[in-house]
Amino acid sequence: MSGLSTTSRIFSYYPLSISSVSQSNGPSTKSYHSNSHNSSNLQSNLSNKNKYSKLQGPRLPSYLIDTTFADLYIASSSESYTRNGSVSDSDQASFALPTAWNIDDRSPNLELSEDRLRVNYTGSGKNDSDAAAIRANFPMPPQCGLFYFEVDIISKGREGFIGIGFCGKNVQLNRLPGWENMSWGYHGDDGHLFCCSGTGKPYGPQFTTGDVIGCCVNFRDGTAFYTKNGAILGTAFRDLKGGLYPSIGLRTPNESVEVNFGQKEFKFAIDHYMKEQKALQWQIINTTPMPPISSPVMSAPVLRASSEANLTTTVHQLIFSYLVHHGFSETAKAFYKDAVHFLNIDSDLMEDIEYEQSAPGTEIDMLNRQRIRNAVLRGDIDQAIKLTNALFPSVLPANDDIHFRLRCREFIEMMGRCSGARAVAAEDEDDDLVKVEKHHDMIVRSQMALGDGVTGQETDSGDKDDDEDEEYEDAMDVDDFTVSHSDSASYSEDEDARLAPIKRKKNSIKRKKINYNVDTLDSQIETAMKFGQKLQQDYQDDTREEIKSALEEAFSLLAYSDPANSVVGYLLHPSGREPVANALNSAILASQGKPAIPQLERIFRQTSVTVKELSRCGVGTTAFVNVNSDCLAQNN
Repeated sequence: MSGLSTTSRIFSYYPLSISSVSQSNGPSTKSYHSNSHNSSNLQSNLSNKNKYSKLQGPRLPSYLIDTTFADLYIASSSESYTRNGSVSDSDQASFALPTAWNIDDRSPNLELSEDRLRVNYTGSGKNDSDAAAIRANFPMPPQCGLFYFEVDIISKGREGFIGIGFCGKNVQLNRLPGWENMSWGYHGDDGHLFCCSGTGKPYGPQFTTGDVIGCCVNFRDGTAFYTKNGAILGTAFRDLKGGLYPSIGLRTPNESVEVNFGQKEFKFAIDHYMKEQKALQWQIINTTPMPPISSPVMSAPVLRASSEANLTTTVHQLIFSYLVHHGFSETAKAFYKDAVHFLNIDSDLMEDIEYEQSAPGTEIDMLNRQRIRNAVLRGDIDQAIKLTNALFPSVLPANDDIHFRLRCREFIEMMGRCSGARAVAAEDEDDDLVKVEKHHDMIVRSQMALGDGVTGQETDSGDKDDDEDEEYEDAMDVDDFTVSHSDSASYSEDEDARLAPIKRKKNSIKRKKINYNVDTLDSQIETAMKFGQKLQQDYQDDTREEIKSALEEAFSLLAYSDPANSVVGYLLHPSGREPVANALNSAILASQGKPAIPQLERIFRQTSVTVKELSRCGVGTTAFVNVNSDCLAQNN
């Protein structure tokens, strides 16, 4: 994990806003309408993918939920399971967790309960050769960081010769854990530890009926420890590696134990221990010597005798370039002043950066890009397209995919305004407004899908299209946009009114009733329908699957009388505008020969991929570095 020290420490300085980097893993086939509202809770995902009939899993223990391993586990748990609780695909099995004892991997002297959690000894127990052991259905995956399980001693039986521990796949199961090579165990009759031999050493107290013994393997440092009734007993084994299965062994009649792999609450506070181990890992990252750092925004490296001395400078360079990239000119200026004045950043370096990023016309360019971005974020897609064509005429012709995303989003915004008008009418008791509701419903149902006789209709072009654009622009409600940065107020008053943002007093629907009539609503619906027809005509011959999927999803809004509250209502949420705004901004920058992705986001992506790949390779420390939750500020 030392290779992640630089990037991890950079993100530990300033957590990024999750809204700005949530799409950082790149586009998918449904990226045209990507937003946060179509994702579900992690734990509910796991329960929905439960394929067991009688077993208790798969269920991710709570201490592992906030780890990189969780994503890998969800993917593996969605596969079908065999009757003994194991998956047939070895690749999928590598990310599975132990959830029960393996009925096909046990001594014949052991009897299992129906749920494969309780084990009873059925042998004669006359001598050591009558010992019986069993392995779990899966090994403990190193990439989970920690694995913990507890064993409830139901009955100590005649002698209490019970061993609890773990072992390799090929260890014989006719001896207690710890007595064989690649086997480790803690025994209840004498409290001794056994490490790959028949000779034990004192470790902890004896355990008997009613006790709960826990076993934890820490793949971060290769150690293991035990607990008794929730109290930690200290380090038991060291130098452990992967491929180990939880195991228990019984030796005398009437011995009975029951395992808890996370199906219920543990006696030991494993969640707290996980947090402590995570803090230790971050301490290691923060104290690891740093390699020389080069400036992400300057061509020449930043020369320093010690990289520690310029880490803060590098972080602020990244933030400064991020603000410039997204066109936040006023914020960038304010940050520059505060960073230099309050944090003692080398002013010469920052001035060089400012000069490089503020070449003639750059500030105007930032303002123009921010205008376009703000237009998209307030849902005024038509205005964003007009601004882009006027200020950066080569961008959309060279980026048909982004132009499509804009037009697709414009159709969604039109449907959103129709849905909003209908919703107001439905809440009002005025008879005329109720008629609007019914009339809208009739129109939508009579033209349910654009493909039913509408697709092939001729559509006028030229002046008529311009008139429709003007009609749509006039109907656009810009009152809902609230400026979140001071940058958007930095335009001069004498600029072209068509290009300048419009600010008006926002009228709340709850405070002031808006009287929509049938003609106004019909006009909005008709405009949306005509726009949808033109959109489908332009892309009906496009064979790209992502285009077809995006059109189908967007047009599905027409199938519902109340799109906002339908199963595709998430398309109307404002969060869907941000990915489109980011993609357009990147395309503009790329057209000018500038990086399409700011260095800060590029580092975040690289860190995310690196951690995930290390986790796939079985590196246990990755479980203690969750890039999303540790480096992104969660906005509620």
